Amino acid sequence: MTTLLGGGNQAWTVRRRFYYEAEVRGTMPARFGRTPVRSHATPAHLSLATPSAVSPMTDRLNAPTVCKLGGSLLDWSGLPGALEWIAQQWQGRPLVLVVGGGETADLVRRWDRLYGLGEERAHWLALESLALNESLVTELWPALRLVRSRSQAEAALREGVPALVCSRCFVRWGETQPVAPLPHTWQVTTDSIAAWVAGILKAGELVLAKSVDLPVGCDVADAAAQGLVDAHFPQLAPELPQISWVNLRHHSPVLISWQTGATAG
Repeated sequence: MTTLLGGGNQAWTVRRRFYYEAEVRGTMPARFGRTPVRSHATPAHLSLATPSAVSPMTDRLNAPTVCKLGGSLLDWSGLPGALEWIAQQWQGRPLVLVVGGGETADLVRRWDRLYGLGEERAHWLALESLALNESLVTELWPALRLVRSRSQAEAALREGVPALVCSRCFVRWGETQPVAPLPHTWQVTTDSIAAWVAGILKAGELVLAKSVDLPVGCDVADAAAQGLVDAHFPQLAPELPQISWVNLRHHSPVLISWQTGATAG
């Protein structure tokens, strides 16, 4: 099965043989800078044909979608299929991915409790830990381009390449720019980083890809109180034109329109 992430098992085998022969002959094309990683077949319960309840960016075709991939999805065997679902939903659309912290960020939290690092040091150490998660996602989705600033993200989108945010790099870049910085506290996680990036890039939509359903009638403040998003997120959410939610662990993921706010411009 060929996937949008870089090819299925058969395609991977053919490409591996091509790359090997090209390297031996010295004829490797410049655009094939790395051997693609074996992608996995999409799990049956994540049907790529499943229509979304919300058509991504139907009225904001020129604005990117920022998708926050929950860290809780990283230790799930269905992650490759979940990434494939995202790739198909936004095929041909400008997409920026922000990867969550999950267990790596939880480890930094434990270190903070053990060693009394303080929020400032723990903040930057947690951002450093995200690099491991970002590396995993690029291994599973080789087509992604790692971006470290607004200009790099915009360049990738102009070229039609899906972008993966280096959160540590982007936050450091932001602190040198005339943009509102993020607090250096545990109230800020990748939920807020994704919302912050969405604001900087003037995204038409922020998608929160999680491991749980959004409770009926739950607004942003309720979600923060229940720990579904971080405590700082409600301060950023009103500035975004559209926030959507999807439970990628659901047997048939459906993109749900959650909040409509500011007008992108």
